[in-house]
Amino acid sequence: DLPADVLGRKRDAVACFRSQIAPLGPAPEDAAILPPAELAHHVRDFEVWFA
Repeated sequence: DLPADVLGRKRDAVACFRSQIAPLGPAPEDAAILPPAELAHHVRDFEVWFA
């Protein structure tokens, strides 16, 4: 598992991409681009490295 400070920075970084993760307005075409499952993948508490 990632340390709490690293996980916090990771989640803060994802939050910077507001147009990808939150609706821009009430219209259907303003919906968030990333579906919840994809967003969950990017803010999980572990990383996988291939060497």
